[in-house]
Amino acid sequence: MAKSSPILLLVITHAIALVNAEIFTALTTLTKALQYEKSLAGNLREYVKLEQERLQKVLELADSYERHAETALVDAESYVANPVNAYLFVKTFTTDLPKTKELVSGKQNSEEFLQLLEDYQPYLPDEEDFEGVVAAILRLQDTYQLTSQQIADGTFTPTNRSPPMSALDCFNFGAFAHKYQDHYHALIWMDEAYQRLQQESNHTVSPSSVLDYLAFACYNHLTAFNWLTMHMANRIGIICSHG
Repeated sequence: MAKSSPILLLVITHAIALVNAEIFTALTTLTKALQYEKSLAGNLREYVKLEQERLQKVLELADSYERHAETALVDAESYVANPVNAYLFVKTFTTDLPKTKELVSGKQNSEEFLQLLEDYQPYLPDEEDFEGVVAAILRLQDTYQLTSQQIADGTFTPTNRSPPMSALDCFNFGAFAHKYQDHYHALIWMDEAYQRLQQESNHTVSPSSVLDYLAFACYNHLTAFNWLTMHMANRIGIICSHG
């Protein structure tokens, strides 16, 4: 029997060690790959879940638009004659529609839909219309001495009711009044927004935002009231001194 060379044995041993090391490395790599595969499956499921949630929101918006249009078109003139209905309609295209655009932008087949929105834009209400209808309702509120609750409950007129307003709707009225330094209307509408927040299971506006505006409106309204009281007292004093 031929005697094995020590050098040959050393080479074979080294080769076996290298093969074992390569097998170990390959197995480690495959094990990590399997772990990544499992993570990838979870990531894909999360992506599908988010897409389903997004599409569900799109469907809900479509249902909302359809219900609103079908209700209004039964008697369109009577519907828009109610100022609150007019506000809710205008709000759909000035504050709600951008949310729709955001939900579909950048998604497959969204270009055609977004182009349709651009084509419709000249015929839809804009921000100026939104502010105009809010200002008109505040003037009517003063003229007919209506409370914010009456308007927000949809009882603007006894024969032509409108859907109730959300806390966010009341907040919009208060924010509009705040923008134009109408502290009285800002105060009563932010207060109404806060009251409605207590009834909402899913808040339509942040409670902290409402409270911030409410505190600011309260402070400014009382400051203006105190200034007016002092001003009138001074005027009365001047008139009396010249009497």
